[in-house]
Amino acid sequence: MIFEATHVTKSGKEFPVEINSSVIELDGRLMILAVVRDISTRKQAEEQLRETNERLHILFDQAADAIYVSDSEGCFNPGKQAGL
Repeated sequence: MIFEATHVTKSGKEFPVEINSSVIELDGRLMILAVVRDISTRKQAEEQLRETNERLHILFDQAADAIYVSDSEGCFNPGKQAGL
């Protein structure tokens, strides 16, 4: 099972974690193995991406003129721009 949760440090600061848990057998007994990983950096990057996408959608939706998008070499590739 993989899921996300919020953990708290000794100082009371909350931070997001991803927990990957599974049942294993050890010495004939069933045990739960859980790996907890801090995902603060990933969550920050996801939020920045969401905000950037939101701003771009507003820009494109409100543009009165055509908008031309090209790569760093000046080439236009509509499939690439659409994420295809």
